[in-house]
Amino acid sequence: MRRRGAKGGAFFLLAGLPLLVAAAGLAAQADPGGPGPVPGDRVLVLAPHPDDETLGCGGIIQKAVALNLPVRVVFLTYGDDNEWSFLIYRKFFVYGSHAVEKMGLVRDGEARQAAAKLGLRADEVTFLGYPDHALQSIWYDHWSGQPPAVGPLSRAREVPYPDAYRPGAPYRGDDIVRDLRTILQDFKPTKVFLSHPADNHPDHRSLYVFTRVALWDVYGDAQGPPLFPYLVHFSGWPEHSGLHESWKLNPAPALRDGIRWVSEALDEREVKTKLEALRQHKSQHEAGAPFLDAFVRENELFGDFPDLTVGRESAGSEAAPVQVQGDRLLIAVEVPPSDVEKAHFSFGIFGYRCDVPFAQMPKLRIRFSARDHMVLDKGRELDNATIEVRKENARLVVALPLEALGHPQKILLGTRAPLSVRPVGYFSWRIIVLPQAGPGPGQGR
Repeated sequence: MRRRGAKGGAFFLLAGLPLLVAAAGLAAQADPGGPGPVPGDRVLVLAPHPDDETLGCGGIIQKAVALNLPVRVVFLTYGDDNEWSFLIYRKFFVYGSHAVEKMGLVRDGEARQAAAKLGLRADEVTFLGYPDHALQSIWYDHWSGQPPAVGPLSRAREVPYPDAYRPGAPYRGDDIVRDLRTILQDFKPTKVFLSHPADNHPDHRSLYVFTRVALWDVYGDAQGPPLFPYLVHFSGWPEHSGLHESWKLNPAPALRDGIRWVSEALDEREVKTKLEALRQHKSQHEAGAPFLDAFVRENELFGDFPDLTVGRESAGSEAAPVQVQGDRLLIAVEVPPSDVEKAHFSFGIFGYRCDVPFAQMPKLRIRFSARDHMVLDKGRELDNATIEVRKENARLVVALPLEALGHPQKILLGTRAPLSVRPVGYFSWRIIVLPQAGPGPGQGR
């Protein structure tokens, strides 16, 4: 989505919105290299639900196994909140905590059968057991000092499965980060495959940001393992449903620019085995074969937005979409002129510091329309007087004190596109690296 701007910059996709970028204002990360396993690699696959590992990385897993490399597949949930697929599979409604947990165990068994097809051992598969379809709620609202989240169907508040990684773990964000951090420290991956920050499913993009926090906790500013996000849910993608084993999987049109996509070719045997593994997820395949089979193609696709480094700008310079000006963070959103008076946006703005536990950092959501705006921190409404929202022709500018974000070193910025931006409701997370931050609000770890 690149085109020349009035000030010599370029328009490109930032968090799902076309924003004006000053030419020298943002700097991208280095190329992390290719996704294909090589001798010496340790491959970690993180999946929100059982079947995502096969859809996104079934070929990668086979290649790693063929090289006799250490591989670990970690599921964040048991996928126990999919009423539609359970209804088709079981021919009756699944309700009540006991029945929901039984369906979670069904998906556990399916995932282990799929893993065996891909060549994995049982001890190379781990389930964390956090609540399906509630990860975004945990990310926004449930951290230490607050009640745990509630499973949408199970009504549980902690991991109920005895064979999970940490049975009884509360449904809180700091517990998810703790588990991911421990897995990273113990397994020491050289490549990490995980769900995409622009995935339409909130569980998928939430896994991405939880993982980024865990990586920062473990590696700090040191170069950690390269990340290879895989996309599963995105409007109108893949372009054709059904089984097309000799076709190529191409990037979603709305995500072709702003992301460097890399493709890993699969041979005929790997494609065939991937399909066999996918069919082991019977409860899902029976309900959605045309969609799931569309991922069985001659390649697998990975790509991420680059991290963006923001410089300090002098007063009066507001061309860049994200910048630090004095003691304030400024975020500018380009809006079609016809939509300025009716656009509704939401921002997620989470600060990170290496010397303050992430659970203690502010986690702001800003919802605003043409008439008003609301600021929430971990679900609690705040006085919005410190947040300035103003219109400048076809731009909306949000200005907030860095103090309100805990004087962060990095920011996880999530935005939802207005209805005029296609695909409708497109949401994504981006990583913003700020200039040297001042003292944090808490004690060091």
